Amino acid sequence: MQRASKEVAKQLLPTVLFPSTKEYRIALEKYLGDHAKHFIENIGVNSWVSLFEEKLLPEVREIVKPSITA
Repeated sequence: MQRASKEVAKQLLPTVLFPSTKEYRIALEKYLGDHAKHFIENIGVNSWVSLFEEKLLPEVREIVKPSITA
């Protein structure tokens, strides 16, 4: 997940300094769809959104925060 979060941050930061939750979700969903399609396919859309907002988004923000200041 850490690699995916960093890759997503690299994609978003050149165009969006402070990405919204929706922009993070869409970018991470696209990244996982390209690199780990089975991850999203194994859970439903509602479960994906819920998982993202409750678990993954805080994790992504924690991982991305040091990348922004570096």
